[in-house]
Amino acid sequence: MILAGLLGGVLLFLAMFIFGWIADAIEPYSVLDLPGMRSVDDPIMAFFFAYPFMLSFMAAMVYGIARGSLQNYYPNPGLISGMILILLLTFPNLFLLFTSMEYPSGFYISQILEGIISFPLLGVL
Repeated sequence: MILAGLLGGVLLFLAMFIFGWIADAIEPYSVLDLPGMRSVDDPIMAFFFAYPFMLSFMAAMVYGIARGSLQNYYPNPGLISGMILILLLTFPNLFLLFTSMEYPSGFYISQILEGIISFPLLGVL
């Protein structure tokens, strides 16, 4: 579980930057310029970069508990776990952000790509 949490954290960390870069190429924006974001030199901002690892460790713990219930699902229990993450995290968060914040469309593109691609990969990992 610790190895899965670390590897998953690296995967999500890289996905955060890769999909942010892709979205920025499609519709330019800077996540650090979004309203409410802390300054990059604020020490608490370091925890922003710990988020992928925290999410990955929590997902590994939940998967360890639910793995037996997912064994009969096709094609892969991990893939189903990733799809559950999309349903529980990506869509509700996007709905909340879209309906309450005026963020640039590149931000939403990045969030969609990150959730739809990296969560199933995380589940398979």
